[in-house]
Amino acid sequence: MKTNRSRIKGSLLLAALMAGCLWVGAELRVESSARADSRTKPPPEHFQSGSERSIPILKEISATLKRIDAKLANIERAAREKKP
Repeated sequence: MKTNRSRIKGSLLLAALMAGCLWVGAELRVESSARADSRTKPPPEHFQSGSERSIPILKEISATLKRIDAKLANIERAAREKKP
């Protein structure tokens, strides 16, 4: 009798465990759509053509020349003001 009862208890426990697993599996929702964050990356420099590589350099040279021009203008203005 004891072995029969323990078998029944084991079977009931297994059935309850399986039912619980089925219930949890049914409650879990798996999203079918993928979520991706799109980021735009600049193209690598080694794939750029000659003009694409030279434009940033020319802009930097232009900015440097403008700063030099402004400094020279200030020096010339200061030199004119010092003359008697």
